[in-house]
Amino acid sequence: MDDPIFDPWSIGEPEADPAPAPRAKRWRSASSQEGVPATRPVPAPVTQQRAESEQRPAPTNATPDPVPETPVPSSAGHDLRALVIPRIEDLIQRLEMARHRTTVDDRLDRSPASIRIKVDPWRAPFDEGPPVSGSVLEILAEDGASPVIVGRIWLDALSASPTEQSQIDLSKLTPAWIEGLLLDFVAKALRSV
Repeated sequence: MDDPIFDPWSIGEPEADPAPAPRAKRWRSASSQEGVPATRPVPAPVTQQRAESEQRPAPTNATPDPVPETPVPSSAGHDLRALVIPRIEDLIQRLEMARHRTTVDDRLDRSPASIRIKVDPWRAPFDEGPPVSGSVLEILAEDGASPVIVGRIWLDALSASPTEQSQIDLSKLTPAWIEGLLLDFVAKALRSV
Protein backbone atom coordinates (compact mmCIF):
# COMPACT_ATOMS: atom_id res chain seq x y z
CA MET A 1 0.00 0.00 0.00
CA ASP A 2 1.15 3.45 -0.76
CA ASP A 3 -1.33 5.33 1.37
CA PRO A 4 0.46 6.84 4.45
CA ILE A 5 -2.74 7.01 6.47
CA PHE A 6 -3.29 3.26 6.40
CA ASP A 7 0.32 2.15 6.11
CA PRO A 8 2.70 4.67 7.71
CA TRP A 9 5.66 2.29 7.42
CA SER A 10 5.61 2.38 3.67
CA ILE A 11 6.68 6.00 3.35
CA GLY A 12 10.14 6.33 1.93
CA GLU A 13 13.27 4.62 3.04
CA PRO A 14 14.34 4.50 6.65
CA GLU A 15 16.45 7.49 7.60
CA ALA A 16 19.84 7.10 9.18
CA ASP A 17 20.07 7.95 12.87
CA PRO A 18 21.09 11.56 13.30
CA ALA A 19 24.40 12.22 15.00
CA PRO A 20 24.01 12.47 18.74
CA ALA A 21 23.90 16.03 20.01
CA PRO A 22 27.01 17.12 21.87
CA ARG A 23 26.62 16.80 25.61
CA ALA A 24 26.17 20.03 27.45
CA LYS A 25 28.53 20.85 30.27
CA ARG A 26 27.08 19.78 33.56
CA TRP A 27 28.05 22.94 35.39
CA ARG A 28 27.87 26.16 33.52
CA SER A 29 28.06 29.75 34.53
CA ALA A 30 24.77 31.60 34.71
CA SER A 31 26.43 34.73 33.35
CA SER A 32 27.25 33.16 30.01
CA GLN A 33 23.76 31.73 29.46
CA GLU A 34 21.37 34.20 31.01
CA GLY A 35 23.08 37.54 30.59
CA VAL A 36 23.58 37.89 34.33
CA PRO A 37 26.80 39.58 35.37
CA ALA A 38 29.37 37.10 36.59
CA THR A 39 30.22 39.08 39.71
CA ARG A 40 27.92 40.41 42.34
CA PRO A 41 28.71 43.09 44.88
CA VAL A 42 30.21 41.60 48.01
CA PRO A 43 28.26 42.49 51.19
CA ALA A 44 30.09 44.63 53.68
CA PRO A 45 31.47 42.84 56.73
CA VAL A 46 29.25 42.88 59.80
CA THR A 47 31.66 45.04 61.78
CA GLN A 48 31.62 47.67 59.03
CA GLN A 49 27.79 47.63 58.95
CA ARG A 50 27.70 48.11 62.72
CA ALA A 51 30.13 51.01 62.52
CA GLU A 52 28.01 52.67 59.81
CA SER A 53 24.81 52.18 61.82
CA GLU A 54 26.44 53.65 64.93
CA GLN A 55 27.43 56.79 63.01
CA ARG A 56 23.85 57.47 61.91
CA PRO A 57 21.84 59.59 64.33
CA ALA A 58 18.89 57.87 65.97
CA PRO A 59 15.43 59.15 65.05
CA THR A 60 14.04 61.58 67.58
CA ASN A 61 10.68 59.86 68.04
CA ALA A 62 12.15 56.41 68.68
CA THR A 63 11.43 54.76 72.01
CA PRO A 64 14.15 52.64 73.61
CA ASP A 65 13.70 48.89 73.62
CA PRO A 66 12.62 47.49 76.99
CA VAL A 67 15.41 45.93 78.97
CA PRO A 68 14.87 42.15 79.12
CA GLU A 69 14.46 40.69 82.57
CA THR A 70 17.56 39.00 83.83
CA PRO A 71 16.92 36.09 86.13
CA VAL A 72 18.13 36.52 89.66
CA PRO A 73 19.67 33.24 90.78
CA SER A 74 18.91 32.22 94.31
CA SER A 75 21.09 29.98 96.42
CA ALA A 76 18.10 27.91 97.52
CA GLY A 77 17.04 27.50 93.87
CA HIS A 78 20.47 26.16 92.98
CA ASP A 79 20.33 23.61 95.78
CA LEU A 80 16.77 22.68 94.86
CA ARG A 81 17.59 22.20 91.16
CA ALA A 82 20.11 19.43 91.89
CA LEU A 83 17.55 17.49 93.95
CA VAL A 84 14.34 18.13 92.04
CA ILE A 85 15.07 18.12 88.30
CA PRO A 86 16.29 14.49 87.94
CA ARG A 87 13.33 13.19 89.97
CA ILE A 88 10.82 15.30 88.03
CA GLU A 89 12.22 14.14 84.68
CA ASP A 90 11.85 10.51 85.80
CA LEU A 91 8.31 11.17 87.04
CA ILE A 92 7.28 12.90 83.80
CA GLN A 93 8.64 10.05 81.70
CA ARG A 94 6.59 7.52 83.66
CA LEU A 95 3.43 9.62 83.54
CA GLU A 96 3.71 10.21 79.80
CA MET A 97 4.22 6.49 79.18
CA ALA A 98 0.85 6.01 80.91
CA ARG A 99 -0.65 8.64 78.51
CA HIS A 100 -1.07 11.38 81.12
CA ARG A 101 -0.20 14.89 79.96
CA THR A 102 2.33 16.86 81.97
CA THR A 103 3.49 20.46 81.89
CA VAL A 104 6.51 21.83 83.74
CA ASP A 105 7.10 25.51 84.54
CA ASP A 106 10.74 25.80 85.65
CA ARG A 107 11.52 29.08 87.41
CA LEU A 108 14.36 27.85 89.59
CA ASP A 109 16.71 30.50 88.19
CA ARG A 110 14.51 33.36 89.44
CA SER A 111 13.82 34.75 92.85
CA PRO A 112 11.84 33.24 94.53
CA ALA A 113 12.89 29.98 92.93
CA SER A 114 9.99 27.69 92.04
CA ILE A 115 8.99 24.83 89.81
CA ARG A 116 5.43 23.78 88.95
CA ILE A 117 4.22 20.51 87.53
CA LYS A 118 0.71 20.13 86.11
CA VAL A 119 -0.72 16.67 85.46
CA ASP A 120 -3.77 16.16 83.29
CA PRO A 121 -4.86 12.53 83.81
CA TRP A 122 -5.64 10.44 80.77
CA ARG A 123 -9.33 9.83 80.16
CA ALA A 124 -10.82 7.15 77.97
CA PRO A 125 -12.85 8.40 74.99
CA PHE A 126 -16.22 7.45 76.56
CA ASP A 127 -15.49 8.33 80.21
CA GLU A 128 -18.43 10.01 81.83
CA GLY A 129 -18.37 13.16 83.87
CA PRO A 130 -17.11 16.68 83.30
CA PRO A 131 -13.58 17.23 82.05
CA VAL A 132 -10.97 17.48 84.78
CA SER A 133 -8.78 20.60 84.97
CA GLY A 134 -5.78 18.65 86.24
CA SER A 135 -3.68 18.96 89.37
CA VAL A 136 -0.67 21.15 90.12
CA LEU A 137 2.34 20.73 92.39
CA GLU A 138 4.47 23.76 93.20
CA ILE A 139 7.83 23.48 94.92
CA LEU A 140 8.98 26.89 96.10
CA ALA A 141 12.26 27.97 97.69
CA GLU A 142 11.76 30.95 99.97
CA ASP A 143 15.02 32.76 100.71
CA GLY A 144 15.49 34.48 104.01
CA ALA A 145 17.35 34.16 107.29
CA SER A 146 16.51 30.45 107.29
CA PRO A 147 15.54 29.34 103.75
CA VAL A 148 12.43 27.14 103.55
CA ILE A 149 11.23 24.76 100.83
CA VAL A 150 7.43 24.78 100.43
CA GLY A 151 5.42 22.11 98.63
CA ARG A 152 1.88 23.06 97.54
CA ILE A 153 -0.66 20.76 95.90
CA TRP A 154 -3.75 21.93 94.02
CA LEU A 155 -6.07 19.04 93.15
CA ASP A 156 -8.10 21.53 91.09
CA ALA A 157 -5.76 23.58 88.90
CA LEU A 158 -8.29 26.44 88.76
CA SER A 159 -8.58 26.79 92.55
CA ALA A 160 -7.29 29.98 94.16
CA SER A 161 -5.80 28.28 97.23
CA PRO A 162 -3.81 25.06 97.48
CA THR A 163 -5.44 21.87 98.73
CA GLU A 164 -2.38 20.91 100.79
CA GLN A 165 0.84 22.58 101.83
CA SER A 166 3.97 21.29 103.52
CA GLN A 167 7.36 22.83 104.19
CA ILE A 168 10.84 21.94 105.35
CA ASP A 169 13.97 23.92 106.18
CA LEU A 170 16.53 23.92 103.38
CA SER A 171 19.14 22.52 105.77
CA LYS A 172 16.91 19.46 106.42
CA LEU A 173 15.93 18.90 102.78
CA THR A 174 16.62 15.34 101.63
CA PRO A 175 15.94 13.41 98.42
CA ALA A 176 13.46 11.27 100.40
CA TRP A 177 11.35 14.36 101.23
CA ILE A 178 11.23 15.40 97.54
CA GLU A 179 10.36 11.86 96.41
CA GLY A 180 7.65 11.58 99.07
CA LEU A 181 6.15 14.90 97.95
CA LEU A 182 6.17 13.86 94.28
CA LEU A 183 4.62 10.44 94.98
CA ASP A 184 1.97 11.94 97.25
CA PHE A 185 1.09 14.46 94.52
CA VAL A 186 0.80 11.82 91.78
CA ALA A 187 -1.32 9.51 93.97
CA LYS A 188 -3.75 12.32 94.79
CA ALA A 189 -3.79 13.75 91.25
CA LEU A 190 -4.65 10.40 89.66
CA ARG A 191 -7.15 9.48 92.39
CA SER A 192 -9.07 12.75 91.88
CA VAL A 193 -10.24 11.66 88.43
